[in-house]
Amino acid sequence: MTFWWLWLAVLVTWIGRFVVPLMSVFLTQDIGLSAGTAGLVVAMYGAGGIVSTLLGGVLADRLGRKRTLLLSQVLTVLTVVVVPLTSDPVPIAVLLTLLGLVSGAAHPAITTLITDLVPAELRSRAFAYEYWAVNLGYAVGPALAGLIAAHGYPLLFWGEAAVVAVAAVLVRAFVADTHPGAPRPRRDGAAAGEVAGSTAAVLADRTFVLFTLLLLGYGLVYAQSTTTLPVVMAEQGFSPAQYGLLLTVNGLLLVALQLPTARLLARWPRSRVLVVSVLVTGIGFGLQTFATTWAWYAVAAVVWTLGEMGTFPVSQSVAADLTDPRMRGRYLGVYAFGFSAASALAPLLGGWVLDLWGPAVLWVSVLLLACTVALGHQLSAATRQAAIARRAAARTPLGAPGQSSASPSSPRS
Repeated sequence: MTFWWLWLAVLVTWIGRFVVPLMSVFLTQDIGLSAGTAGLVVAMYGAGGIVSTLLGGVLADRLGRKRTLLLSQVLTVLTVVVVPLTSDPVPIAVLLTLLGLVSGAAHPAITTLITDLVPAELRSRAFAYEYWAVNLGYAVGPALAGLIAAHGYPLLFWGEAAVVAVAAVLVRAFVADTHPGAPRPRRDGAAAGEVAGSTAAVLADRTFVLFTLLLLGYGLVYAQSTTTLPVVMAEQGFSPAQYGLLLTVNGLLLVALQLPTARLLARWPRSRVLVVSVLVTGIGFGLQTFATTWAWYAVAAVVWTLGEMGTFPVSQSVAADLTDPRMRGRYLGVYAFGFSAASALAPLLGGWVLDLWGPAVLWVSVLLLACTVALGHQLSAATRQAAIARRAAARTPLGAPGQSSASPSSPRS
Protein backbone atom coordinates (compact mmCIF):
# COMPACT_ATOMS: atom_id res chain seq x y z
CA MET A 1 0.00 0.00 0.00
CA THR A 2 2.94 2.32 0.66
CA PHE A 3 3.76 2.30 -3.06
CA TRP A 4 0.30 3.59 -3.96
CA TRP A 5 0.47 6.42 -1.44
CA LEU A 6 3.83 7.36 -2.93
CA TRP A 7 2.31 7.09 -6.42
CA LEU A 8 -0.50 9.45 -5.35
CA ALA A 9 2.03 11.93 -3.97
CA VAL A 10 3.89 11.85 -7.32
CA LEU A 11 0.63 12.47 -9.20
CA VAL A 12 -0.33 15.38 -6.93
CA THR A 13 3.13 16.90 -7.25
CA TRP A 14 3.09 16.83 -11.06
CA ILE A 15 -0.43 18.24 -11.23
CA GLY A 16 0.99 21.17 -9.28
CA ARG A 17 3.99 21.81 -11.53
CA PHE A 18 2.68 25.27 -12.42
CA VAL A 19 5.75 27.44 -12.23
CA VAL A 20 8.39 26.19 -14.65
CA PRO A 21 6.17 25.75 -17.77
CA LEU A 22 5.03 29.38 -17.53
CA MET A 23 8.14 30.91 -15.96
CA SER A 24 9.29 32.54 -19.22
CA VAL A 25 5.86 34.13 -19.67
CA PHE A 26 5.91 35.41 -16.09
CA LEU A 27 9.38 36.91 -16.54
CA THR A 28 8.60 38.63 -19.85
CA GLN A 29 5.03 39.79 -19.22
CA ASP A 30 4.93 40.38 -15.48
CA ILE A 31 8.55 41.31 -14.73
CA GLY A 32 9.32 42.89 -18.13
CA LEU A 33 12.49 40.97 -19.04
CA SER A 34 13.54 40.35 -22.63
CA ALA A 35 13.07 36.85 -24.05
CA GLY A 36 16.83 36.25 -24.02
CA THR A 37 17.26 37.33 -20.41
CA ALA A 38 14.23 35.30 -19.38
CA GLY A 39 15.68 32.22 -21.05
CA LEU A 40 18.96 32.68 -19.19
CA VAL A 41 17.14 33.06 -15.87
CA VAL A 42 15.02 29.94 -16.47
CA ALA A 43 18.17 27.99 -17.41
CA MET A 44 19.35 28.48 -13.83
CA TYR A 45 16.54 26.17 -12.69
CA GLY A 46 18.01 23.40 -14.85
CA ALA A 47 21.49 24.09 -13.50
CA GLY A 48 20.25 23.57 -9.96
CA GLY A 49 18.48 20.39 -11.03
CA ILE A 50 21.67 18.84 -12.39
CA VAL A 51 23.45 19.22 -9.05
CA SER A 52 20.42 18.11 -7.05
CA THR A 53 20.23 14.63 -8.59
CA LEU A 54 23.63 13.69 -7.16
CA LEU A 55 22.92 15.46 -3.87
CA GLY A 56 19.52 13.83 -3.54
CA GLY A 57 21.03 10.38 -4.04
CA VAL A 58 23.63 10.94 -1.34
CA LEU A 59 21.03 12.30 1.08
CA ALA A 60 18.71 9.34 0.38
CA ASP A 61 21.46 7.07 1.69
CA ARG A 62 22.60 9.28 4.56
CA LEU A 63 19.36 10.85 5.83
CA GLY A 64 16.94 8.24 4.56
CA ARG A 65 14.59 8.11 1.57
CA LYS A 66 11.53 9.59 3.25
CA ARG A 67 13.42 12.33 5.08
CA THR A 68 15.13 13.40 1.86
CA LEU A 69 11.82 13.50 0.00
CA LEU A 70 10.14 15.49 2.76
CA LEU A 71 13.09 17.88 3.01
CA SER A 72 12.91 18.45 -0.75
CA GLN A 73 9.18 19.11 -0.61
CA VAL A 74 9.32 21.49 2.36
CA LEU A 75 12.21 23.50 0.90
CA THR A 76 10.41 23.62 -2.45
CA VAL A 77 7.35 25.14 -0.78
CA LEU A 78 9.46 27.72 1.07
CA THR A 79 11.37 28.68 -2.09
CA VAL A 80 8.37 28.86 -4.43
CA VAL A 81 6.41 31.28 -2.24
CA VAL A 82 9.32 33.75 -2.17
CA VAL A 83 9.93 34.01 -5.93
CA PRO A 84 7.00 36.35 -6.81
CA LEU A 85 7.94 38.72 -3.98
CA THR A 86 10.79 40.22 -6.04
CA SER A 87 10.98 41.71 -9.53
CA ASP A 88 14.77 41.85 -9.74
CA PRO A 89 16.09 39.23 -12.23
CA VAL A 90 19.22 38.48 -10.16
CA PRO A 91 17.37 37.35 -7.00
CA ILE A 92 14.89 35.48 -9.20
CA ALA A 93 17.76 33.64 -10.91
CA VAL A 94 19.23 32.76 -7.51
CA LEU A 95 15.86 31.54 -6.26
CA LEU A 96 15.27 29.47 -9.39
CA THR A 97 18.68 27.86 -8.99
CA LEU A 98 17.74 27.04 -5.40
CA LEU A 99 14.34 25.76 -6.56
CA GLY A 100 15.98 23.41 -9.05
CA LEU A 101 18.41 22.29 -6.36
CA VAL A 102 15.80 21.46 -3.72
CA SER A 103 13.01 20.14 -5.96
CA GLY A 104 15.28 17.91 -8.05
CA ALA A 105 16.50 16.05 -4.97
CA ALA A 106 13.07 14.43 -4.75
CA HIS A 107 13.59 12.33 -7.88
CA PRO A 108 16.35 9.99 -6.65
CA ALA A 109 14.55 9.70 -3.30
CA ILE A 110 11.35 8.59 -5.03
CA THR A 111 13.03 6.11 -7.37
CA THR A 112 15.03 4.69 -4.47
CA LEU A 113 11.85 4.27 -2.41
CA ILE A 114 10.16 2.45 -5.29
CA THR A 115 13.20 0.22 -5.75
CA ASP A 116 13.17 -0.65 -2.04
CA LEU A 117 9.42 -1.26 -1.92
CA VAL A 118 8.81 -3.27 -5.07
CA PRO A 119 10.18 -6.77 -5.77
CA ALA A 120 12.57 -6.95 -8.71
CA GLU A 121 10.16 -8.82 -10.95
CA LEU A 122 7.52 -6.08 -10.61
CA ARG A 123 9.71 -2.99 -10.91
CA SER A 124 9.21 -2.41 -14.64
CA ARG A 125 5.48 -2.22 -14.06
CA ALA A 126 5.91 -0.05 -10.96
CA PHE A 127 8.04 2.48 -12.83
CA ALA A 128 5.54 2.42 -15.69
CA TYR A 129 2.84 3.42 -13.20
CA GLU A 130 5.07 6.18 -11.85
CA TYR A 131 5.81 7.44 -15.37
CA TRP A 132 2.08 7.38 -16.12
CA ALA A 133 1.39 9.47 -13.00
CA VAL A 134 4.02 12.00 -14.08
CA ASN A 135 2.50 12.33 -17.56
CA LEU A 136 -1.07 12.46 -16.28
CA GLY A 137 -0.12 15.19 -13.85
CA TYR A 138 1.78 17.06 -16.54
CA ALA A 139 -1.25 16.86 -18.82
CA VAL A 140 -3.55 18.33 -16.18
CA GLY A 141 -1.14 20.80 -14.57
CA PRO A 142 -0.53 23.22 -17.49
CA ALA A 143 -4.28 23.51 -18.11
CA LEU A 144 -4.83 24.47 -14.48
CA ALA A 145 -1.85 26.81 -14.65
CA GLY A 146 -3.40 28.69 -17.56
CA LEU A 147 -6.61 29.22 -15.59
CA ILE A 148 -4.73 30.34 -12.49
CA ALA A 149 -2.42 32.68 -14.43
CA ALA A 150 -5.47 34.54 -15.74
CA HIS A 151 -5.96 35.83 -12.19
CA GLY A 152 -2.33 36.83 -11.66
CA TYR A 153 1.01 35.10 -12.03
CA PRO A 154 1.88 35.19 -8.30
CA LEU A 155 -1.00 32.77 -7.76
CA LEU A 156 0.94 30.21 -9.82
CA PHE A 157 3.71 30.14 -7.26
CA TRP A 158 1.40 30.00 -4.27
CA GLY A 159 -0.71 27.34 -5.99
CA GLU A 160 2.33 25.15 -6.60
CA ALA A 161 3.41 25.63 -3.00
CA ALA A 162 -0.02 24.51 -1.79
CA VAL A 163 -0.05 21.40 -3.99
CA VAL A 164 3.49 20.36 -3.04
CA ALA A 165 2.50 20.85 0.61
CA VAL A 166 -0.40 18.42 0.10
CA ALA A 167 2.00 15.91 -1.44
CA ALA A 168 4.32 16.33 1.56
CA VAL A 169 1.43 15.63 3.94
CA LEU A 170 0.66 12.41 2.03
CA VAL A 171 4.29 11.31 2.26
CA ARG A 172 4.56 12.22 5.94
CA ALA A 173 1.36 10.43 6.90
CA PHE A 174 1.26 7.36 4.71
CA VAL A 175 4.70 6.55 3.23
CA ALA A 176 6.86 4.33 5.41
CA ASP A 177 10.59 4.88 5.12
CA THR A 178 12.45 1.90 3.70
CA HIS A 179 15.86 3.09 4.87
CA PRO A 180 16.13 5.52 7.79
CA GLY A 181 19.64 6.66 6.88
CA ALA A 182 23.17 5.87 7.96
CA PRO A 183 23.59 5.35 11.70
CA ARG A 184 25.47 7.85 13.79
CA PRO A 185 29.19 7.15 14.14
CA ARG A 186 30.51 5.62 17.34
CA ARG A 187 33.12 7.39 19.43
CA ASP A 188 35.88 5.52 17.63
CA GLY A 189 34.73 7.08 14.35
CA ALA A 190 33.15 3.91 12.95
CA ALA A 191 29.50 3.04 12.72
CA ALA A 192 27.85 -0.35 12.81
CA GLY A 193 26.06 -0.98 9.56
CA GLU A 194 27.56 2.15 8.00
CA VAL A 195 26.54 2.65 4.38
CA ALA A 196 29.47 1.40 2.33
CA GLY A 197 31.17 3.30 -0.42
CA SER A 198 30.62 6.69 -1.96
CA THR A 199 29.64 8.31 -5.23
CA ALA A 200 33.18 7.55 -6.40
CA ALA A 201 32.48 3.87 -5.76
CA VAL A 202 29.39 4.10 -7.95
CA LEU A 203 31.46 5.68 -10.71
CA ALA A 204 33.87 2.73 -10.46
CA ASP A 205 31.02 0.35 -11.37
CA ARG A 206 31.69 0.12 -15.11
CA THR A 207 28.49 -1.74 -15.95
CA PHE A 208 26.33 0.87 -14.24
CA VAL A 209 28.30 3.81 -15.65
CA LEU A 210 27.97 2.41 -19.18
CA PHE A 211 24.23 2.03 -18.67
CA THR A 212 24.02 5.63 -17.42
CA LEU A 213 26.00 6.84 -20.46
CA LEU A 214 23.53 5.02 -22.71
CA LEU A 215 20.75 6.86 -20.89
CA LEU A 216 22.60 10.13 -21.49
CA GLY A 217 22.79 9.30 -25.21
CA TYR A 218 19.09 8.52 -25.30
CA GLY A 219 18.37 11.72 -23.39
CA LEU A 220 20.20 13.72 -26.07
CA VAL A 221 17.89 12.11 -28.64
CA TYR A 222 14.64 12.57 -26.76
CA ALA A 223 15.32 16.12 -25.53
CA GLN A 224 15.31 17.36 -29.14
CA SER A 225 11.52 17.17 -28.91
CA THR A 226 11.52 20.21 -26.63
CA THR A 227 14.67 22.00 -27.81
CA THR A 228 15.38 21.95 -31.56
CA LEU A 229 12.02 20.62 -32.77
CA PRO A 230 10.07 23.82 -31.95
CA VAL A 231 12.83 25.88 -33.60
CA VAL A 232 12.71 23.81 -36.79
CA MET A 233 8.92 23.97 -36.92
CA ALA A 234 8.97 27.75 -36.40
CA GLU A 235 11.46 28.16 -39.25
CA GLN A 236 9.08 26.19 -41.47
CA GLY A 237 6.23 28.55 -40.63
CA PHE A 238 4.39 26.51 -38.00
CA SER A 239 2.89 28.44 -35.10
CA PRO A 240 3.64 27.84 -31.41
CA ALA A 241 0.07 26.56 -31.06
CA GLN A 242 0.75 23.88 -33.68
CA TYR A 243 3.87 22.77 -31.83
CA GLY A 244 1.91 22.79 -28.57
CA LEU A 245 -0.72 20.57 -30.17
CA LEU A 246 2.06 18.14 -31.06
CA LEU A 247 3.01 17.89 -27.38
CA THR A 248 -0.66 17.36 -26.58
CA VAL A 249 -0.67 14.36 -28.91
CA ASN A 250 2.41 13.08 -27.10
CA GLY A 251 0.81 13.53 -23.67
CA LEU A 252 -2.53 11.98 -24.61
CA LEU A 253 -0.83 8.92 -26.08
CA LEU A 254 1.27 8.46 -22.94
CA VAL A 255 -1.76 8.72 -20.67
CA ALA A 256 -3.88 6.40 -22.82
CA LEU A 257 -1.33 3.74 -23.75
CA GLN A 258 1.42 3.69 -21.10
CA LEU A 259 -0.18 1.10 -18.83
CA PRO A 260 -1.42 -1.30 -21.57
CA THR A 261 1.98 -1.01 -23.23
CA ALA A 262 3.74 -1.84 -19.94
CA ARG A 263 1.70 -5.04 -19.60
CA LEU A 264 2.53 -6.00 -23.18
CA LEU A 265 6.24 -5.28 -22.87
CA ALA A 266 6.47 -7.25 -19.62
CA ARG A 267 6.37 -10.40 -21.78
CA TRP A 268 9.67 -9.52 -23.44
CA PRO A 269 13.21 -9.56 -22.04
CA ARG A 270 14.07 -6.03 -20.95
CA SER A 271 17.24 -5.89 -23.07
CA ARG A 272 15.13 -6.48 -26.18
CA VAL A 273 12.59 -3.88 -25.08
CA LEU A 274 15.35 -1.30 -24.68
CA VAL A 275 16.92 -2.02 -28.07
CA VAL A 276 13.60 -1.90 -29.92
CA SER A 277 12.24 1.11 -28.01
CA VAL A 278 15.38 3.20 -28.57
CA LEU A 279 15.33 2.32 -32.28
CA VAL A 280 11.63 3.27 -32.53
CA THR A 281 12.38 6.60 -30.87
CA GLY A 282 15.20 7.25 -33.33
CA ILE A 283 13.03 6.32 -36.30
CA GLY A 284 10.38 8.77 -35.11
CA PHE A 285 12.89 11.62 -35.06
CA GLY A 286 14.38 10.45 -38.34
CA LEU A 287 10.95 10.72 -39.99
CA GLN A 288 11.04 14.46 -39.25
CA THR A 289 13.70 14.78 -41.96
CA PHE A 290 10.90 14.63 -44.52
CA ALA A 291 8.24 16.57 -42.58
CA THR A 292 6.64 19.50 -44.37
CA THR A 293 3.12 19.28 -42.92
CA TRP A 294 1.76 19.19 -39.39
CA ALA A 295 0.20 15.77 -40.08
CA TRP A 296 3.65 14.36 -40.91
CA TYR A 297 5.08 15.78 -37.70
CA ALA A 298 2.16 14.23 -35.83
CA VAL A 299 2.93 10.80 -37.30
CA ALA A 300 6.58 11.21 -36.34
CA ALA A 301 5.55 12.25 -32.80
CA VAL A 302 3.36 9.16 -32.46
CA VAL A 303 6.35 6.97 -33.40
CA TRP A 304 8.85 8.58 -30.99
CA THR A 305 6.20 8.57 -28.25
CA LEU A 306 5.80 4.80 -28.65
CA GLY A 307 9.55 4.47 -28.23
CA GLU A 308 9.47 6.67 -25.15
CA MET A 309 6.84 4.45 -23.52
CA GLY A 310 9.15 1.47 -23.58
CA THR A 311 12.46 3.14 -22.90
CA PHE A 312 12.01 5.21 -19.77
CA PRO A 313 10.21 2.82 -17.35
CA VAL A 314 12.21 -0.24 -18.41
CA SER A 315 15.50 1.66 -18.26
CA GLN A 316 14.63 2.84 -14.75
CA SER A 317 13.85 -0.70 -13.60
CA VAL A 318 17.13 -2.05 -15.01
CA ALA A 319 19.05 0.74 -13.29
CA ALA A 320 17.31 -0.15 -10.02
CA ASP A 321 18.33 -3.80 -10.34
CA LEU A 322 21.95 -2.80 -10.97
CA THR A 323 22.23 -0.89 -7.71
CA ASP A 324 24.10 -1.97 -4.63
CA PRO A 325 21.42 -1.82 -1.87
CA ARG A 326 23.97 -0.24 0.51
CA MET A 327 24.42 2.70 -1.87
CA ARG A 328 21.09 2.63 -3.70
CA GLY A 329 20.43 6.35 -3.34
CA ARG A 330 23.86 7.24 -4.71
CA TYR A 331 23.43 4.84 -7.63
CA LEU A 332 20.06 6.25 -8.64
CA GLY A 333 21.31 9.80 -8.09
CA VAL A 334 24.10 9.16 -10.62
CA TYR A 335 21.55 7.62 -12.98
CA ALA A 336 19.28 10.68 -12.70
CA PHE A 337 22.32 12.90 -13.25
CA GLY A 338 22.78 11.23 -16.65
CA PHE A 339 19.41 12.42 -17.89
CA SER A 340 19.78 15.85 -16.28
CA ALA A 341 23.12 16.29 -18.05
CA ALA A 342 21.50 15.25 -21.33
CA SER A 343 18.77 17.85 -20.83
CA ALA A 344 21.43 20.53 -20.39
CA LEU A 345 23.60 19.40 -23.33
CA ALA A 346 20.79 18.68 -25.80
CA PRO A 347 19.93 22.30 -26.70
CA LEU A 348 23.62 23.17 -27.07
CA LEU A 349 24.57 20.23 -29.28
CA GLY A 350 21.31 20.16 -31.21
CA GLY A 351 21.39 23.90 -31.80
CA TRP A 352 25.00 23.68 -32.97
CA VAL A 353 24.19 20.99 -35.55
CA LEU A 354 21.07 22.86 -36.65
CA ASP A 355 22.95 26.13 -37.15
CA LEU A 356 25.83 24.54 -39.08
CA TRP A 357 24.09 21.97 -41.25
CA GLY A 358 20.33 22.43 -41.03
CA PRO A 359 17.40 20.25 -39.93
CA ALA A 360 18.00 17.32 -42.32
CA VAL A 361 21.48 16.64 -40.90
CA LEU A 362 20.14 17.18 -37.38
CA TRP A 363 17.43 14.52 -37.66
CA VAL A 364 19.72 12.04 -39.42
CA SER A 365 22.31 12.61 -36.68
CA VAL A 366 19.68 12.02 -34.02
CA LEU A 367 18.66 8.77 -35.73
CA LEU A 368 22.28 7.62 -35.90
CA LEU A 369 22.79 8.44 -32.23
CA ALA A 370 19.70 6.39 -31.35
CA CYS A 371 21.06 3.47 -33.40
CA THR A 372 24.36 3.75 -31.52
CA VAL A 373 22.58 3.69 -28.16
CA ALA A 374 20.50 0.68 -29.24
CA LEU A 375 23.67 -1.13 -30.34
CA GLY A 376 25.25 -0.30 -26.99
CA HIS A 377 22.28 -1.86 -25.18
CA GLN A 378 22.53 -4.96 -27.36
CA LEU A 379 26.26 -5.43 -26.87
CA SER A 380 26.17 -4.83 -23.11
CA ALA A 381 23.06 -6.91 -22.40
CA ALA A 382 24.92 -10.07 -21.32
CA THR A 383 27.29 -8.18 -19.01
CA ARG A 384 24.39 -6.24 -17.54
CA GLN A 385 22.37 -9.40 -16.90
CA ALA A 386 25.36 -11.03 -15.21
CA ALA A 387 25.73 -7.99 -12.93
CA ILE A 388 22.02 -8.11 -12.07
CA ALA A 389 22.29 -11.81 -11.28
CA ARG A 390 25.24 -11.14 -8.95
CA ARG A 391 23.26 -8.43 -7.18
CA ALA A 392 20.29 -10.77 -6.76
CA ALA A 393 22.50 -13.57 -5.40
CA ALA A 394 24.17 -11.24 -2.91
CA ARG A 395 20.98 -9.47 -1.84
CA THR A 396 20.26 -9.56 1.87
CA PRO A 397 17.18 -8.12 3.60
CA LEU A 398 17.76 -4.57 4.73
CA GLY A 399 15.42 -5.11 7.65
CA ALA A 400 14.12 -1.56 7.46
CA PRO A 401 10.47 -0.69 8.08
CA GLY A 402 8.36 -1.10 4.99
CA GLN A 403 10.99 -3.23 3.21
CA SER A 404 9.33 -5.80 1.00
CA SER A 405 10.72 -9.30 0.66
CA ALA A 406 11.93 -9.22 -2.89
CA SER A 407 12.15 -12.47 -4.77
CA PRO A 408 15.76 -13.67 -5.09
CA SER A 409 15.25 -14.47 -8.74
CA SER A 410 16.10 -11.65 -11.10
CA PRO A 411 13.60 -10.56 -13.76
CA ARG A 412 14.06 -11.28 -17.39
CA SER A 413 16.59 -8.78 -18.65
